[in-house]
Amino acid sequence: MNASTAEKRIEALDRLEELCKRYNISSDLVSKLQNNEIYVSYGMGVKSIYSDDRYVRIVQKFEEENNAVAYHVIETMSPEETITLSILFVSDLKNSWEREKIQPDNKVPAFVSTVDDYMGGGFGNDIMTIKLYLNNGHLTRLA
Repeated sequence: MNASTAEKRIEALDRLEELCKRYNISSDLVSKLQNNEIYVSYGMGVKSIYSDDRYVRIVQKFEEENNAVAYHVIETMSPEETITLSILFVSDLKNSWEREKIQPDNKVPAFVSTVDDYMGGGFGNDIMTIKLYLNNGHLTRLA
């Protein structure tokens, strides 16, 4: 069954609240999402997706093409300085929601996109399962 945008937003807020509790990160992220502000966890803290136009384009394109609602993004930098975004989301299909939530083993499905300066957006886009962990007080992902 397909979900309305309002239902997906409520589910997104619930998932972000669970993420904040589980990893002891600022619950301010929930109030920011209530105001339609998505935040990015990165090596040194959190920042708004609006701090980088490429991030905004990647998230908006994903939401539009998949009829999904993003609720948090994790930025990962490779040793070669390639930036990858992992977008945590709520899909359009309610019967998939339980599988999309963070699991006891800290795994969660995410839309993963490599940020590309030349294309003005992302490439290598795919939904995959990632593992989350806390590194020096900041949420990050394992491969």
